[in-house]
Amino acid sequence: MIIDSNYQALADVLFGYAAARTVNIVANKLKVAHYTSAENALNIITGQTMWLRNAAVMNDHSEIEHWRGILRAVMQTPTLGGRLGEVLDRAHSGLADRIEQHVGKQSRQTRERIFMVSLCETDANDRLGRLSMWRAYGGKTSGAALIFNSEVFADAEINLRAIASPVLYGDFDQFALKLGTVIERLESEPRLLANVSADIAFNLVSAALDFAVLSIKHIGFEEEREWRVIHRPFQDASANVIEKITLISGTPQLVYQLPLVNRPGMNMPQLTLDRLLHRVIVGPSLYPETTWRALVEALRANGVRSPEARVVMSDIPLRQTG
Repeated sequence: MIIDSNYQALADVLFGYAAARTVNIVANKLKVAHYTSAENALNIITGQTMWLRNAAVMNDHSEIEHWRGILRAVMQTPTLGGRLGEVLDRAHSGLADRIEQHVGKQSRQTRERIFMVSLCETDANDRLGRLSMWRAYGGKTSGAALIFNSEVFADAEINLRAIASPVLYGDFDQFALKLGTVIERLESEPRLLANVSADIAFNLVSAALDFAVLSIKHIGFEEEREWRVIHRPFQDASANVIEKITLISGTPQLVYQLPLVNRPGMNMPQLTLDRLLHRVIVGPSLYPETTWRALVEALRANGVRSPEARVVMSDIPLRQTG
């Protein structure tokens, strides 16, 4: 897929923080980890899909609502929202009003329209995992971390409409600072908005504001180095990301299944579980060896080479009780 250079130039400015975090991942050869129960890790491997769950049932749903309120407040300030409106209208008359209506509409829409899964940056040689994560996934059950090769996700953004968005850790001031930097670039380079159509400008600016709200957390969680893979099926659907109604912990809910292997129509021959999966870490648990063997055999059955070398047991001394 060829992306118009004017579109890309505007996107690079609007999503500058994400671009910088992506450069950091590539430069430092980092991986991304998905922490979950060992049971769910097995389901992901055998089903060759990852479930994107709606924001209403995510642990951070209250923060999303909080930051939606912050965005509305920011958009009403002359130094930020006012300046943004002026630069938008200079490029395309009426664009500021469209963005304002979008922000208001989004604040009233239900959280169930947004689906996501959380990942964490991690070093390629990590064989321990994070203690904070193992504390969340343990006890009677076993936890596991699926470590993925991050470079494969670039194509997923185009073909699967699943966008990888890095979390910004901070408060109102940090959010305002990042938005102010974007506004300054748009003011100094008016061609960025003028060189694309009003509809393209609206789509990119509204998406940038949406993803900002979906990808910001309290500074206290910074050690997670989180990314969120976000899918908005009601705004940017993909025929390859299939909805499913299922039961999770007694709650019926809609999930979207993100494929981890190439399927007919996807045109992603490079996407295989063998290439995508770097390692699996079995967390501290009552039966780590049993979990290790089951995951090794599941990987082998699903075409992953040398599975014994890819599954390791974390020896973090965390006592898990039944």
